[in-house]
Amino acid sequence: MAISPAANRGDRSSANERGMTLFELLIALSIFAAIASLSGVALAGSLGHLRYQRSAEQLVLDLRRASLKARSTGDETIIRLSPQGYSIEALEIDRTWPRDVTAVWRVHQAGSWQVATVLALPPRTVASPELEVEILRGDDRLSVQIDRVTGRVHAG
Repeated sequence: MAISPAANRGDRSSANERGMTLFELLIALSIFAAIASLSGVALAGSLGHLRYQRSAEQLVLDLRRASLKARSTGDETIIRLSPQGYSIEALEIDRTWPRDVTAVWRVHQAGSWQVATVLALPPRTVASPELEVEILRGDDRLSVQIDRVTGRVHAG
């Protein structure tokens, strides 16, 4: 049985239509890799920002819990402060900020704002210290405050 050149050419063209060459496959893979790396960089930046915002939210919750603890026990609740985090012994809390986040803790005393390393939350909210925590991540700044009159803890 003889194979005609026309039949042989027909088989080759249909084989080319069914698949991709190695070169085409490499180009497609390099395009997918570039897209994946760009989306990974964008995702890492947004995850860092979410951790930063979550840190401020966690601080608000912890300060509220510490204030409630002081009121329920009738004793001051002591909070130890640092640029890298804070600890509240009465609640067994020891938090550190995410890697690229720092904080400046300021308490309003004697008519001016002073950097603080220890904060005592009293059992009565009307005696609460006026506190401002500035949480920093690059050029981003979030503020958490305790209102001196109401004792209310809030961000913003």
